[in-house]
Amino acid sequence: MLSVNNLVVDIDGSPILRRVSLRVRAGELVCLIGRNGAGKSTTLRAIMGARRPLSGTIELEGHNLLLLAPFEIARLGIGFAPEESEVFADLTVAENISLPTWTRLTARSAAEREALAYRVFPGLARYRGRGGQQLSGGERKMVSIARALALDPKLLLLDEPTEGLSPAVVPSIIDGIASIRRLGHAVLIAQSNLNHVPEFANSVYHPADYAMLASISEHRIGRAFSLHTFAGFLGGAIAPVALLTLAGYGGLETALVCAGLLGPLVAVLLLVPSQQASATRGRTTSCAAQPERERIASILTPAVLALTVFFALLALANSAIFSFSVVALIAAHEVSFAAANAALTSYLAATAVGVLLGGALADKVRRHGDASAIGFGLSGLILLPVATLSLSVPALILAMGVSGCIFGLVQPARDMLVRRAAPPGAAGRVFGIVSTGFNIGGIFGPLLFGWLMDHGEPRWVFGAAVIFMGLTALFGLVEERRGPKKARLPLTQS
Repeated sequence: MLSVNNLVVDIDGSPILRRVSLRVRAGELVCLIGRNGAGKSTTLRAIMGARRPLSGTIELEGHNLLLLAPFEIARLGIGFAPEESEVFADLTVAENISLPTWTRLTARSAAEREALAYRVFPGLARYRGRGGQQLSGGERKMVSIARALALDPKLLLLDEPTEGLSPAVVPSIIDGIASIRRLGHAVLIAQSNLNHVPEFANSVYHPADYAMLASISEHRIGRAFSLHTFAGFLGGAIAPVALLTLAGYGGLETALVCAGLLGPLVAVLLLVPSQQASATRGRTTSCAAQPERERIASILTPAVLALTVFFALLALANSAIFSFSVVALIAAHEVSFAAANAALTSYLAATAVGVLLGGALADKVRRHGDASAIGFGLSGLILLPVATLSLSVPALILAMGVSGCIFGLVQPARDMLVRRAAPPGAAGRVFGIVSTGFNIGGIFGPLLFGWLMDHGEPRWVFGAAVIFMGLTALFGLVEERRGPKKARLPLTQS
């Protein structure tokens, strides 16, 4: 619905917003929180056309708002209740609320829209004939929000809806916002007081240093996943070399101390304010007022549980290659220790390269389940000769490398599958749940493959990896067909 990208705003030469990006989807309630001067009100005013940005884009359902005047933006369907709670003092409450019904025609009649406003704030019905100058601060705030709601907006912008109000009035405002949300309107709130952020909010943007860090645009999510996964491979590759070097110069104790200090060092770096804004977007459930049992049940869907098994199978396949391939290659193919390690290194390095390349693939592909199935299936088929044939060292290195590259290529698509399966507002928790599959596979994998080696079946280490990759591919196909019931999509985007 609303898309703000890389917004830059200066006021009288002073930087207020730097590369602000945010999203509000239909029916969502999104909050901007932060101290005074963080740029919250400026963000809302820029969306309404009252403050022109130096650069960036603001779009509502594909309409470029930067080309429109504020009254044209309102006619598109954005209502705005500013912080000042300005009402027309010479008009009654009823007249204030009815004004927007003249300016924008919608499927609802003027009477229906006014009735909705009074339903959201029923207390205002008693003051229909009262003049604006006779209202208290809390009453003016309610009239301001009700007037914006009478526009029948697609999106409602609320600037500091509870700021400066009596604690006795705040619950009425929060209840009114909850009613607006239930009516299906999207809402974007700017709020200084974290305690007044509605529990039922979908998302929270927290600005710092007077701006917000640009969020990752939708068409680059796959590449973001690929960089995230690649960083893990890179750390795993650097760690042995770095620790062995430190141990060689200063002993094992020095290496362990240096490794232990990395955690606090990273924490300090994260706490140091950056010149560019940082923002965290915290997802909550779509309705935090639900009982805890219902919220858990809404997350533990069949798709999420299936993906947990999917991750466990991946971990079993990884355990076979990462931990047992060297000893299995030596026993099954009678190669040297150096050759076996070269084959494993080929697999790991190619996997890392594949992960990097896979980000662009994940952004291009639309059927991520099918893409994952093809990738994991091909990776297993290429490993099959390693399990069944006697190969030369170059052939082993080549087979392991190609298998690893394809395996890595579909890792970002795998993560996109998880993202798709997450209920609204629960992506972080879903990733946490499905990642326990790695732990499950990590527990049982060594037991299985150790047992195979003890019983003189080194080829079955690779055979089991092929089976687990095949099962993973099968799960990918199933998950693709478990997705939303839509018209069948082509494999890639045009």
